[in-house]
Amino acid sequence: MLIWLRLPRGHGDWVNYMDDYLNAGVDFHEYHAFGDYWNELAERPEGWQTNLDASCDFAANMEMQTLVSFVGEWSLAVTDCQLYLDGGYATPYEPLASESTCDYYNSDFDSFSDEYKDFLRSYMAAQVRIHTLLYLHYRRNHYQSINQSTIIKQK
Repeated sequence: MLIWLRLPRGHGDWVNYMDDYLNAGVDFHEYHAFGDYWNELAERPEGWQTNLDASCDFAANMEMQTLVSFVGEWSLAVTDCQLYLDGGYATPYEPLASESTCDYYNSDFDSFSDEYKDFLRSYMAAQVRIHTLLYLHYRRNHYQSINQSTIIKQK
């Protein structure tokens, strides 16, 4: 099977791409922690809701895919502050998020506000639900397993 990593293409760039090929797929990595947009968003009051909304939009983006699509990893991180999140051992470690933002997101769980804990709970539940629904959608509507190593498109 030939598998592409989605980056740097957008979700829509893969629709109808190489549809004539069997055993071709895309590996989507959906992180909300990298880049200026997500790190700046983590400092704004609407940031957590925007992350939840983006997770739900991701489901719609995946449902339009025409290739076998994989989503095997995601994170609850909303900034790049976590030391081992970006490459593991970057030296020097220089997150894009501000120092005060990193101080908040790297503090002890017990010090987090109830609002942030509620967000984490909702964010986790939304992502698990979305990825489960997507798995069931693809198994039911797009692909049938021929054996453990071969997947072909149903017509």
